[in-house]
Amino acid sequence: MNNNFLDKFKNHKMEFIPFNQQRKAAILIPVIPDKKSDELCLLFEVRNSSIAQGSEICFPGGMIEEGESGETAAIRETSEELCLSKDQITVTSPMFELSGPRGISVNSYLGTIENYKNTWSTDEVDHVFTLPISWFIENEPIISSAKLKTIPDTDFPYEFIPNGKDYTFWDIHKKFYFYQTPEGIIWGLTAQIIYAFIKHVCD
Repeated sequence: MNNNFLDKFKNHKMEFIPFNQQRKAAILIPVIPDKKSDELCLLFEVRNSSIAQGSEICFPGGMIEEGESGETAAIRETSEELCLSKDQITVTSPMFELSGPRGISVNSYLGTIENYKNTWSTDEVDHVFTLPISWFIENEPIISSAKLKTIPDTDFPYEFIPNGKDYTFWDIHKKFYFYQTPEGIIWGLTAQIIYAFIKHVCD
């Protein structure tokens, strides 16, 4: 191998490597106008209590299928969960890539929904609601933190690392955001995305 192989990396952009190389997920950050005030709002789902993370507040989204882009997945999942036609959904821009539950990489996209009629799939969604973007500008979240500990599996090859079982694994300190909204607590990945989004809005 000669030095020419370095040329292929000249235009390489920084890429995110998640904790686990599992399937990726995609979500939409949906913006719709309030019908009365015409103020721009974020649209949220409350998950059906019978599914994973039931009763939690989230944005629409789900797993990226094989051969599918993150943007296409965000549109498809939003269409399915909110009973929309795909042409009602317009993606404005990609936003953030985060490490979500179980280390899954989650891509988020900012977009708009046209002519939304308060529809949703009861298989996945209990109900929906909106909150003005201005509400999140005016109301800071509670911020707390937790330690993510490394707990090796029983077959972890300690013999390959210095000090073996006495090796010091560093804890990862992760921030958690909690928005106390009139519709309930928004926390976790959804709150983390909102917090980052509002920082952009206010810049």
